[in-house]
Amino acid sequence: MSVRILYNNCTSCGECYNHCPNDIIGWNDEKNIPYIAYPEECSHCGVCALECKFDAINHIIPLACYVDINPFMPPLKQPQEFDWKKYPLQAQIPKEG
Repeated sequence: MSVRILYNNCTSCGECYNHCPNDIIGWNDEKNIPYIAYPEECSHCGVCALECKFDAINHIIPLACYVDINPFMPPLKQPQEFDWKKYPLQAQIPKEG
Protein backbone atom coordinates (compact mmCIF):
# COMPACT_ATOMS: atom_id res chain seq x y z
CA MET A 1 0.00 0.00 0.00
CA SER A 2 1.48 3.35 -0.98
CA VAL A 3 -0.56 5.49 1.44
CA ARG A 4 -0.49 4.92 5.18
CA ILE A 5 -1.85 6.94 8.06
CA LEU A 6 0.57 7.35 10.94
CA TYR A 7 -1.89 7.33 13.83
CA ASN A 8 0.77 8.45 16.33
CA ASN A 9 0.88 11.81 14.51
CA CYS A 10 -2.79 12.01 13.50
CA THR A 11 -4.90 14.62 15.31
CA SER A 12 -8.17 13.62 13.58
CA CYS A 13 -8.43 17.02 11.89
CA GLY A 14 -9.98 15.45 8.77
CA GLU A 15 -7.95 17.38 6.20
CA CYS A 16 -6.85 14.20 4.40
CA TYR A 17 -10.43 12.94 4.33
CA ASN A 18 -11.83 16.25 3.08
CA HIS A 19 -9.25 16.87 0.35
CA CYS A 20 -8.67 13.42 -1.20
CA PRO A 21 -9.96 13.82 -4.78
CA ASN A 22 -10.56 10.06 -5.22
CA ASP A 23 -12.26 9.52 -1.86
CA ILE A 24 -9.93 6.66 -0.95
CA ILE A 25 -9.73 7.93 2.63
CA GLY A 26 -12.73 7.02 4.72
CA TRP A 27 -13.78 8.28 8.13
CA ASN A 28 -14.52 6.06 11.13
CA ASP A 29 -17.25 7.89 13.05
CA GLU A 30 -16.96 5.65 16.11
CA LYS A 31 -13.23 6.21 16.60
CA ASN A 32 -13.21 9.67 14.96
CA ILE A 33 -10.19 8.81 12.78
CA PRO A 34 -9.48 8.50 9.05
CA TYR A 35 -8.64 5.18 7.43
CA ILE A 36 -7.60 4.02 3.96
CA ALA A 37 -10.85 2.66 2.51
CA TYR A 38 -9.91 2.02 -1.14
CA PRO A 39 -6.11 1.77 -1.48
CA GLU A 40 -6.29 0.25 -4.97
CA GLU A 41 -8.07 3.37 -6.28
CA CYS A 42 -5.35 5.79 -5.18
CA SER A 43 -4.04 7.88 -8.09
CA HIS A 44 -0.92 8.83 -6.08
CA CYS A 45 -1.58 12.55 -6.39
CA GLY A 46 -0.19 13.24 -2.90
CA VAL A 47 -2.89 15.73 -1.89
CA CYS A 48 -3.52 13.90 1.38
CA ALA A 49 0.13 14.20 2.42
CA LEU A 50 0.32 17.84 1.32
CA GLU A 51 -2.78 18.82 3.28
CA CYS A 52 -1.75 17.04 6.49
CA LYS A 53 0.01 19.60 8.68
CA PHE A 54 0.94 16.96 11.27
CA ASP A 55 2.99 14.67 9.02
CA ALA A 56 0.55 11.81 9.63
CA ILE A 57 0.34 10.63 6.02
CA ASN A 58 3.10 8.46 4.62
CA HIS A 59 2.72 8.56 0.85
CA ILE A 60 5.14 6.62 -1.33
CA ILE A 61 4.83 6.99 -5.09
CA PRO A 62 5.26 3.56 -6.72
CA LEU A 63 8.14 3.26 -9.18
CA ALA A 64 5.75 2.56 -12.05
CA CYS A 65 4.01 5.91 -11.45
CA TYR A 66 7.33 7.73 -11.21
CA VAL A 67 8.41 6.31 -14.56
CA ASP A 68 5.10 7.45 -16.07
CA ILE A 69 5.37 11.05 -14.82
CA ASN A 70 9.13 11.45 -15.20
CA PRO A 71 8.98 12.67 -18.86
CA PHE A 72 6.70 15.51 -17.77
CA MET A 73 9.03 16.77 -15.06
CA PRO A 74 11.18 19.77 -16.02
CA PRO A 75 14.87 18.99 -16.47
CA LEU A 76 17.15 20.04 -13.67
CA LYS A 77 19.69 22.72 -14.52
CA GLN A 78 23.26 21.87 -13.76
CA PRO A 79 24.78 24.26 -11.21
CA GLN A 80 27.26 26.72 -12.61
CA GLU A 81 30.47 27.67 -10.90
CA PHE A 82 30.02 30.88 -8.95
CA ASP A 83 32.15 33.77 -10.24
CA TRP A 84 33.03 36.09 -7.37
CA LYS A 85 34.47 38.69 -9.80
CA LYS A 86 30.97 39.46 -11.07
CA TYR A 87 29.86 40.54 -7.60
CA PRO A 88 32.30 43.02 -6.02
CA LEU A 89 32.15 43.56 -2.27
CA GLN A 90 30.12 46.58 -1.27
CA ALA A 91 32.03 47.23 1.94
CA GLN A 92 35.76 46.95 2.11
CA ILE A 93 37.23 45.35 5.21
CA PRO A 94 39.99 47.56 6.66
CA LYS A 95 43.42 45.99 6.87
CA GLU A 96 45.00 45.64 10.27
CA GLY A 97 48.29 47.22 11.10
